[in-house]
Amino acid sequence: MSTLVKNNLIKNCCICGSEVETKKVLPFRDLIGSGVETYNMHIAICNDCGFIFQQNPFTVEQLENRYKQMSKFEFDSSDYILSDSKEYKQRCYRQKHFIDVNIGGGYDSILEVGAASGYNLSIYENKRRLGIEPSKVNCQSAKKLYNVEMFNGMWDEFLKSKTKEKFDLIFLSHVLEHIVNPLKFIQECSEICNKYIFVEVPCLDIKFLDEPYGMFAEEHVNIFTVQGLWNLMNKAGFIPVNIEMIFGLYSFLPAGWPAISTIWKKSNIIESPNLLNDSNLCLEQYLKLNEKLLQQIEIKINNIPKEDKLAIWGVGHHISMLLANTSLKSKNIVRVYDSDKRKHGIKILGIPITSFNREDIISNEVEAILITTYTAQKAILRSINEMSLPCKVYTLYDI
Repeated sequence: MSTLVKNNLIKNCCICGSEVETKKVLPFRDLIGSGVETYNMHIAICNDCGFIFQQNPFTVEQLENRYKQMSKFEFDSSDYILSDSKEYKQRCYRQKHFIDVNIGGGYDSILEVGAASGYNLSIYENKRRLGIEPSKVNCQSAKKLYNVEMFNGMWDEFLKSKTKEKFDLIFLSHVLEHIVNPLKFIQECSEICNKYIFVEVPCLDIKFLDEPYGMFAEEHVNIFTVQGLWNLMNKAGFIPVNIEMIFGLYSFLPAGWPAISTIWKKSNIIESPNLLNDSNLCLEQYLKLNEKLLQQIEIKINNIPKEDKLAIWGVGHHISMLLANTSLKSKNIVRVYDSDKRKHGIKILGIPITSFNREDIISNEVEAILITTYTAQKAILRSINEMSLPCKVYTLYDI
């Protein structure tokens, strides 16, 4: 393992070219799937256009490798097909309803970047449809299950292909936050776009308290506000048709909600956003609230006796932040559990990740369990209670 060092931080905004200001440096340790031991994420803002982003993002190659191996979002590896869950299907129909209400039948073709299983495109009947998807298995499945055509590859590969056709609607759902240079990407989209772009991204305009700094995920190299997204799309030659806030009240994915669904139309007109909150205010509020939340979590961790033979259960982005910013790494951690088989064998603090084993409790190898995931705390706690395990259980969140 190594330390990710980037002396040349991005100093200028990719949208307007202005110098940016570093607002937060957030350390991470043992970031799974990254290939580095420590990483100090630099969060910066452009005070001119309101664009918030990581100044030292992982390289495209590093990000793609992480998506393929460990992504908690929607990238599908070559041997995994996205489950068309009820929640996912509901999101697809919600987004289609938003599109239909705002542009009606004003499009005959649709291109989806990151089309996953093809299910979303399948509900756009009587349209010319094409998806871009890196998973070969997903592409085969989309054709077999939904008769949806897919381009198997990454965005850059698609642009280099012989496909020169244009589309009335470009569909980008939870994609733009992952793109290191979003202006260049939207400009490339514009070249093959006849009319509209649909964009849904997590946003910082309104943010609930969940896990501390949950919006600062290494995969989310951009943190959008309405102001930042508006200025980005204007720069690329698009004006808003409509913007809608999606709260995701019952979705336990801190980096993903709330979100904004948006429709943009190609135009030569520039419309400056008229907003209640600017990006700087949104970011300042978020940093202030989350520093307070992290202090509350630190108190709970400090109260765990150092002599406890402790297992941590639930390993991901969040645990990497806790290890670097609290006293957790100084505890007597003897086991690391996670149900995701892709993580098994990877080491945290030198301890390999495994599935939970109740024999560890019976044999007194483990005396206490700390649930270290916000998203799955309720599910893990329920499992522990159902097993009536004779050990102490610590939680970090009042869910």
